[in-house]
Amino acid sequence: MVKQRIVMLLTLCLWVGICLAQQSFVVEGEVDDYRQGMMVRLYRMEGDVGSSIAWDTIQDGRFRLEVPVDSGKVVELDLLTTEGTLYSSSLFLWATAGTHIKTKGKALMNETWLVESDMPQQQSYLAFRKGREMLMDKRQRLMLENKRLKQEFSRLRSSLSGEELLATRDLFKGKSDSLDRLVDAVTLKEDSIVLQIMETHPVDRIYLMQLKSLALGVKLMPNHPYRDAIIQHYEALTAADKQSDLGQAIQAYLYPPVEVKEGEEMADADLYDLEGQLHHLSELKGRYLLLDFWSMGCGPCIAALPEMGELHQQYADRLTIVSVS
Repeated sequence: MVKQRIVMLLTLCLWVGICLAQQSFVVEGEVDDYRQGMMVRLYRMEGDVGSSIAWDTIQDGRFRLEVPVDSGKVVELDLLTTEGTLYSSSLFLWATAGTHIKTKGKALMNETWLVESDMPQQQSYLAFRKGREMLMDKRQRLMLENKRLKQEFSRLRSSLSGEELLATRDLFKGKSDSLDRLVDAVTLKEDSIVLQIMETHPVDRIYLMQLKSLALGVKLMPNHPYRDAIIQHYEALTAADKQSDLGQAIQAYLYPPVEVKEGEEMADADLYDLEGQLHHLSELKGRYLLLDFWSMGCGPCIAALPEMGELHQQYADRLTIVSVS
């Protein structure tokens, strides 16, 4: 009898321990302007890579996601709305065990959804939206228009050929480039507001996320009008912030490495295969190398993997493909 009680007590303690170790958080929302079949997808972010952890179809303008999480752990999330292959911009969320997040907004316009959350990271994130919501909505509409335009061309191209295909491609490209320029103009106006907010905002992870976005803009736009101001914000960071994952990404955007020139010695590094074995590119000296850099968050990269396999088979006698994830 005593032994049975001990076993029951141990079992109860184990069950309680499991329940305490892993609880859950909830994300729910009300969605306007949605279409039948639209879904919301929740990704758990690790750096720039997101892993899909939950999804729900929007029904009667509502959705609800409940996700298990280790007790005491704060997770960074990305909420997207999808309609077939069309997807929204990101709504970043933060949660821990017991968090209940409520959202509300227009479908495919996630960046400006209203968010009710008691997470301090969420409040910091929302502070960077103040004063630019209208610009954010305008940019999202332009980006969605461009995505739909590209979808339309993809749908048409299979029925076209020759000069008709070339003319249609040029027409769509002209419209797409025009929309890109409008997006860039709106983004620059947003950047100026973000820089103003950064003057008084504490340097936290959300601050660094915003600075990373600004730094990426500098990399993509050589004549970025706020380049000097963005660099000043980076240079004012502490050594610890500069060594963080976000700090290193910001540095890479602002101070990109010099391009390798023909004839220079190739860089090498410790590379590990799926079995954990160490390799170096120098082992393959004398062969042609194709370095394929990809990640789980890159759809086109994954779509190209079968082609990499075909190339490997076709040129196996002289070409080595090194796939780096």
